[in-house]
Amino acid sequence: GIWRVAGTSGTPELIVELDDGESAHGPQMLPGGEWVLFTLLPAGGGGWDSGQIVAHSLSTGERVILLEGGRDARYVDTGHIIYSLNGVLFAISFDLDNLAVRGGPVPLVQGVQSAGGTTGAAQYGIARDGTLVYIPGGANASSGLSLASVTQDNDTESLTAPMRDYLAVRVSPDGNRVATTIDDQGNLDIWIWHLDDGPLTRLTFDEAADQHPLWSPDGTKVVFWSGRDGGGLYSKSSDGTGEVEQLSESTTSQRPQGWG
Repeated sequence: GIWRVAGTSGTPELIVELDDGESAHGPQMLPGGEWVLFTLLPAGGGGWDSGQIVAHSLSTGERVILLEGGRDARYVDTGHIIYSLNGVLFAISFDLDNLAVRGGPVPLVQGVQSAGGTTGAAQYGIARDGTLVYIPGGANASSGLSLASVTQDNDTESLTAPMRDYLAVRVSPDGNRVATTIDDQGNLDIWIWHLDDGPLTRLTFDEAADQHPLWSPDGTKVVFWSGRDGGGLYSKSSDGTGEVEQLSESTTSQRPQGWG
């Protein structure tokens, strides 16, 4: 949930309670101190770009959905809500008195980096004088990340894998493949890259976030956390055959680290 604590420290107070499987990001108190603006990711709702921009009353518990689709919304004094969707920052007119958006969204900046499926964050900030700062990246950026190998002697070799938004890389036990998470327009999936120049193949296809891959000791399976069906740890054959198997249930992201 969303909690509040005095600026001078003290006991935290729960101010917005969430249902099982829901996640929240970026709470901001709206002027007047009655309503909280934040991004809500419903249970099984996929990636953060499919989240809801909502306002929540602290006195009555009423929740108003302002926008369907978007992340990391901020209210600015010009009477607008700024938010990110698929790497693009948008602004939309906001009627604070009636808690309603007016008109349609207007794109401000394309190619803004986000935290992928890790959190609902988009990497931007707005000063009180209207200055906007941001980190380039995201689905509309021309750049990406490349893969490289490094020896114990610190010799680095670039790999021929295509430039993508890689978030994690795990080398297979036989040293011939890597399992990685790729952020594709806000949706996280597990991919496999063969170190002998490819190919790069997609292992998971669910709309929910699939991330944090871990190889089985024999290299035949990849274990990962997924937000599908309420969330949990899953596995799939590393050659892409067969169905995804659920191993455990968890509504919060888990990062498998090793085998006992």
